[in-house]
Amino acid sequence: MFTTPLLTFLLIFMIIASLKALMTKNLLSAAISLGAVGIGVSLVFLLLRSPDATIPHIVVEILVLLLLIRGTIWGGV
Repeated sequence: MFTTPLLTFLLIFMIIASLKALMTKNLLSAAISLGAVGIGVSLVFLLLRSPDATIPHIVVEILVLLLLIRGTIWGGV
């Protein structure tokens, strides 16, 4: 497996964002942090030259993030 500085940065970013989602008490902040992790995974797919996995993942990630934000702001999905 090859490692580039950008891939390493993305992996560290995803680890920090997932820890932020675990440690926070605010549900909106946790939802946004999980969205950041998902976008990071999409960018890793893109760096590994897998557009067939990247495009559906971005679409699903955006829809799930919108549902999570809606659920935390309005009190339920």
